[in-house]
Amino acid sequence: ADEPSEKVLRSHSFLAHEDYEVWCCAFRPQRNDQQPIVLATGADDGTLKLWSIETNGTIPMPMLVLHTAPSFDVGVAASLPYAGGRNAHEAGVTSVEFLEHGRVLTGSYDERLRLWEIMEVDVGEQTPRLDLKLLQKSDKLGDGAYRLALLSNSEASEAQLGSDNRLILCAAMRAGFILFSCRISDNTLV
Repeated sequence: ADEPSEKVLRSHSFLAHEDYEVWCCAFRPQRNDQQPIVLATGADDGTLKLWSIETNGTIPMPMLVLHTAPSFDVGVAASLPYAGGRNAHEAGVTSVEFLEHGRVLTGSYDERLRLWEIMEVDVGEQTPRLDLKLLQKSDKLGDGAYRLALLSNSEASEAQLGSDNRLILCAAMRAGFILFSCRISDNTLV
């Protein structure tokens, strides 16, 4: 049998959420080569964490730059200030998706979606200093927001959705599928 010419190799691993199950991860799309690579992770501890990865030909250990307050006060180091304050998830973060204009959408077992703005503070360093601002929290979905899927602009014409709208499909466990529309310019999630 022919061997595939390309292989997927494990290059690095790290404990993103200490002793808790990690349920989701996503890379922020890169606008240019100068922008730091940012990775988001969500887990059973109820936190969303943002990591900075600087590459110089190798993949170093990701550096934690931000995390939301945990849903309970166990297992999360307080070396960084909590982002999002009391607006953080009340249960495990199960889904994360980056949107345009510095927005990130999260889903949780707390039965809600949250739309955040990632704010970068320029402090003249390589590693970004980030903060999160909650823009909107959905009503209760009827069950956990298990997975999110975005309809990209390449999959739908602007004539169908408008240049500012994104369709979001949420798998809400026993509550079925829920379709949302997100208008980026005014941070509306309906």
